[in-house]
Amino acid sequence: KGSEQFVLCVTRNGFGKRISTDEIRTTNRGLVGVIAIKFKKRKDFEDKLSCFCVVNEEDEILLNTAKGVMVRQQVGKIPSQGRAATGVAVQKVDAGDQ
Repeated sequence: KGSEQFVLCVTRNGFGKRISTDEIRTTNRGLVGVIAIKFKKRKDFEDKLSCFCVVNEEDEILLNTAKGVMVRQQVGKIPSQGRAATGVAVQKVDAGDQ
């Protein structure tokens, strides 16, 4: 279980999730890509993907914002969700920060 690889997706507004690499299919040239995360749509902010990397469940990550707020977190504590999910709040991001 600990050796399974995941794709970690984190957005600028602090939402994130793990996706099993088994859920992401390979595509050939000229085909449309694969949706990895669904963004929350609100009038007060526009969310974008900030991090997309391959991790193992026992890894730790260091998240930091543009204003210097840093959080270390275990990858295993970030929920594994499907590709169409929005994710959960991984880091609290203050207004005006990303």
